[in-house]
Amino acid sequence: MFGFMKSKIMNTKIVVFFLLLFSLVFSLWGMSLFYESYIREHYASVSIRLKSEPVTAGVLLKANKNIRQGDDLSHRTISAWNCLENVKLECEELSSSAKVDLIEVLGDVTKVYPIELLQGNVISSGDTEGCLIDEATAYELFHTVNVLGNLLTYKDQRYSVRGVLKSSEMVMITQAQEEDKTYTNLELSFKNQENAKQLAEEFIRQYGLADGYSIIDGYLLSRGLSLIVRLPAWLLGFFLVYDLLSILYKRKKYPFYVLVLVIILIIFWQLLSRMMEFELFIPEELIPTRWSDFSFWSNKFIDLKNWLKDTSYIMPHYKDIMFKQYAGQSLFCAMVATIGMAALIIHERILYLGNRKAGSFVIIALLECIVIYLLFMTGRIFRLPRAYLGMPIFYMIVRDCYQWCRLKAQNLYVRVLNKGFILHKLQQ
Repeated sequence: MFGFMKSKIMNTKIVVFFLLLFSLVFSLWGMSLFYESYIREHYASVSIRLKSEPVTAGVLLKANKNIRQGDDLSHRTISAWNCLENVKLECEELSSSAKVDLIEVLGDVTKVYPIELLQGNVISSGDTEGCLIDEATAYELFHTVNVLGNLLTYKDQRYSVRGVLKSSEMVMITQAQEEDKTYTNLELSFKNQENAKQLAEEFIRQYGLADGYSIIDGYLLSRGLSLIVRLPAWLLGFFLVYDLLSILYKRKKYPFYVLVLVIILIIFWQLLSRMMEFELFIPEELIPTRWSDFSFWSNKFIDLKNWLKDTSYIMPHYKDIMFKQYAGQSLFCAMVATIGMAALIIHERILYLGNRKAGSFVIIALLECIVIYLLFMTGRIFRLPRAYLGMPIFYMIVRDCYQWCRLKAQNLYVRVLNKGFILHKLQQ
């Protein structure tokens, strides 16, 4: 009796450990997806940082005009910006002032600055009388955050507050349209995202911009991050494919079984790729032009080192700081979630879930809903990928199908052996 109670307590501890570990893994995985979605939303462009000679607004306006007239085949939009540090803003009515960073924009503000609006609207291109300010600046100038429509002054020019931002720095964003104004930072958005870097370099050559520049391909970086944050789902998928391949290897002496299992593997791979939203993306610049180009990868590694060294000297702005912060948090959460998922798989295969009960599916689904609700309540709102929602349940269902089929096959094999043994005895 004591041994039975001790065994029951141990089983309860194992179940509780599994549920807590699953909740932790699912929470960290959700956080990594939230940070990744932030980067995918706010960094969908190619940044060009000019080092020597800035570009005038007239050149950029001409380029945008060519795009509207259909002369441009790459379907790009161009935005430019400057950052002026510690400029003085004033509210004449309240005799208050604030020192902020001023972002002067030509084009789409959302491509220039990671906009998170608390209230109001984004200033449109050409709105030279409106501005955006952050919450802290609103408090310092107007002593409240309900400042939509209020007026502030910068260099004897009055601006109306169109929106209030969520930002960790004190900032003001305005639109500038003077044709002789120069810019050192460009943001190019392309319909053809796979070759965005090459198209950006073609734009630089086409309009004869300065030779000294650095390119940051936001499309490539966000796509690479989106692959990494799906590692927990890929790990589950890998073990499912491994199970099928191991069954296929054990039945290699039976051609009919092999044919059936290959067909099942093909169908299963199609289903798995849809479940994980699998998309293999390899940039053209990473594909050798010929198979015998043995120095290709060594040259690419040198190019990567040079690019990292080059970008390390770029003056970091809020846009760059937020990218590094959110990308680092996304990578960290994804790596820890992947390690935790590996521990869950070991737990499931060795310690406990070999004899899984039907109610475990309901418990896991409820845990997923609770974790998603908590993430959303804490402001971590993101699009829920199919891999995040359904992969744990899908894994459990497929594993149970494996177990059921293997058990049935073993029982059938035993019955055949017993029948053969009985016939042999009767014949004797």
